[in-house]
Amino acid sequence: MFFVFWVSAAADVEQTLIEPWPLQLAFHGVQVITLIFGLLLVARLPVDGWPGHIWRVGAGVAAVGTPLGLPLFAAGILMMGVSAVFVPGLRVVGAALIPGATLWIVLFSRGAMIGNEDYPPLTGSELALAIGGLVLIVTGLVVLGGLILRSRSQDRATGRTGPTATRGQV
Repeated sequence: MFFVFWVSAAADVEQTLIEPWPLQLAFHGVQVITLIFGLLLVARLPVDGWPGHIWRVGAGVAAVGTPLGLPLFAAGILMMGVSAVFVPGLRVVGAALIPGATLWIVLFSRGAMIGNEDYPPLTGSELALAIGGLVLIVTGLVVLGGLILRSRSQDRATGRTGPTATRGQV
């Protein structure tokens, strides 16, 4: 959903494929709410110590930044990536989130905007950087989702339950 959201925004899919403005708004609203909900669920990941605190703050910042602005969203994803590097089971996630979020922070902090009529459209190189960062962020989030699903299935198979079932093992 995340990938569809940003690619459709960059390509103005909402305006070309979905004609009535209320449907465009509804489509956008469903995407934003889904992304925020997913980030809040990811914030509950059982990570101990200071990486866990940074992880939860980063997920919160990304959730708040989703409707407010790309640099704030990317800063939250960067915080999640930095904390993931210090958790043995999440290092791959951090390796994808950090460069992706850094690309977005650099690109969108200097004024490039997607879907905002007040700014000029992205140039070819800016669009390539934005999509490159997007692919890295999506890859990190998909790997994270796979790790979460794997740990939950292992918990069910071994009969472990409760908040400490996957603590520190993601």
